[in-house]
Amino acid sequence: MKPEGHNEPPYIVRVISRVHSQLKVKYYYMPEDTVHKRKPFLGKKELFESNHQDFQNDNTILGKCIVHSFEDCTKLDLVRDEDYFSRFKYNCTSKTYTPHDVQLYCKCKLPYNPNEWMLHCDKCKDN
Repeated sequence: MKPEGHNEPPYIVRVISRVHSQLKVKYYYMPEDTVHKRKPFLGKKELFESNHQDFQNDNTILGKCIVHSFEDCTKLDLVRDEDYFSRFKYNCTSKTYTPHDVQLYCKCKLPYNPNEWMLHCDKCKDN
């Protein structure tokens, strides 16, 4: 969806319903757009499904993208420009995530970043 500013990236939304030229949409947030910002374990194409809903005109839609579940995204042979994934829901009011934690790997309990092959952990050098 078209952003408000000219230099901003497009908004990513899910269309919930349509009545004539009005769309009811649910927003996905980029990690940078939350109070918690981007954490090291978050993927480059990771979004947070939010509880933020709004009505927009259909002429604000720029194109189509696909927001996969985390599990489905890890099974893709090729991640295209229009592919994103979401493993967290973000509550805009309380500024909290669901689930509250992520699956942890290795002895030092670092979360998995899907953009990095984890042959060994850089922190504890565990294989």
